[in-house]
Amino acid sequence: ILSTVAAAMGEDHSRRVFGLFHKPALLAVLAIDFYIVCFPSPDIGKYAMDLIQRAMFLSQNVVAAVTGEEAMTPENFEGEFPLTVVIPLSLSMVLGFYLAEKFCQIVVKHFAEPTDAPKFAECFVRCSYYTIMFFTSLYVINSENYWPNTKNCWYNARSTGPDRLQKPLILQCNYLFEMSYYISGIILHTLVDEKLTDFWIMLLHHLVTIALLGLSYTTNLHRIGMLVLMVHDVSDIFLDSGKCFHFVKWESFATVTFIGLISSWAYYRLFLYPTKLLYSASIEGYDIIFRLEGHEPFFAFYFLNVMLYILQVLHVYWFYLILQVAYKHVKEGELRDVRMKKDALNKKAE
Repeated sequence: ILSTVAAAMGEDHSRRVFGLFHKPALLAVLAIDFYIVCFPSPDIGKYAMDLIQRAMFLSQNVVAAVTGEEAMTPENFEGEFPLTVVIPLSLSMVLGFYLAEKFCQIVVKHFAEPTDAPKFAECFVRCSYYTIMFFTSLYVINSENYWPNTKNCWYNARSTGPDRLQKPLILQCNYLFEMSYYISGIILHTLVDEKLTDFWIMLLHHLVTIALLGLSYTTNLHRIGMLVLMVHDVSDIFLDSGKCFHFVKWESFATVTFIGLISSWAYYRLFLYPTKLLYSASIEGYDIIFRLEGHEPFFAFYFLNVMLYILQVLHVYWFYLILQVAYKHVKEGELRDVRMKKDALNKKAE
């Protein structure tokens, strides 16, 4: 029903592109949305993990060349990657994402308005990243036994010696790769991307995420961190893919994807995140680390919980913005980002 409304009330180039195959194509997109939200396969992630590992070892070798440390390879790797590996990797991501967006602009300028081509490129690159990392995170999580039994996030996390909870190589690669992405995101967000009304809130989100990743990695609370990454990446797939469809005026496809965004956000960020992850971090983690295993309280545990609750506040705020978009779409036939500043909207209208 919503896709029909969108096609009737707004310009929809997808009908001309697909012709008789328009409805089957919409059903295919809807089926993909349903698959990602309800039945995602962890096996897809293993195909990207090899490239991520290569990037991590290359970054460590760059750091080793500067510091004089021993260069690591998969064959001689022991222990953990130092956090310093995110420095060359995040800088490489800034350059890589910038060049990818420029190339994408060249391709899409034949299909989108000149003012929309840069926005399409930015969203397409982000969508590609989140899709890869969502399935990679699922692959890493599925290799161990802490989902859905979140109590296993905490056993032996603070122990010392051979019983200490270990970080598998694939988890370290995934974790630090994501951290590098958010560091590069701050650079792009402040220097390159369009400034929206939630600029400072998005900046806060990036800073909180980096603090969570770095702190949880160094204090061995990485399993809950992996789950946090998983529930965040899935919604961003729909957010950015829906924007891509909108910028090329495939409005019925944007509407179908928007349904996936609302569904994934409500399920992953507003249901699973507070009921499973926040509960596990504040209740299960406290019971196992301090009461069952008898470890002394430490600052990082409480700071981690505060940051996780800040993220939940941001989830609710952004869901409110999403519902605003949905309301305008149903009532006015307009599907646009409510975070865009008025002067930008007026310029686009002119």
